[in-house]
Amino acid sequence: MIGEQQVIQSVRVTNLNDFNIVDRFDGVPYEFPANKSTVIPLDAAQHIFGWEPGIDQETLFRHTQRRFGWNTPAMMQTSADRTFFSRLEIEEVVYRLVEVRPEDMAKPELEGEINTETVDVKPPRGGKTKLTDEYDQRIARDRAG
Repeated sequence: MIGEQQVIQSVRVTNLNDFNIVDRFDGVPYEFPANKSTVIPLDAAQHIFGWEPGIDQETLFRHTQRRFGWNTPAMMQTSADRTFFSRLEIEEVVYRLVEVRPEDMAKPELEGEINTETVDVKPPRGGKTKLTDEYDQRIARDRAG
């Protein structure tokens, strides 16, 4: 909470590598496309990247290195692991929730500033999605060799 206001915390991951990163958390696939930013829930960021508020970069690097298999002797010898990690930008995103009363909606000074759409900040749990199917197919291909 900031004062008496509610906030939603998320994490923005910008993948500046020239390859996509795909992972899962709680049955939900997450894709981090090359050269794009993706906002994910805090608990997914903790699981996938080891991210927590105030975490030191070396601890974050070690977790990410192991998670994505960047800790092989060959990668470590060429410093590819550090290069890949250095191309990830991971930062906290805070959304402040502010109450808007119905009578305030009609005020001209707020026109265009109020988004009345409902936004689902957390992906649905379980169930098959197109991204889930693509992830499953990619894993099957990798395992087949």
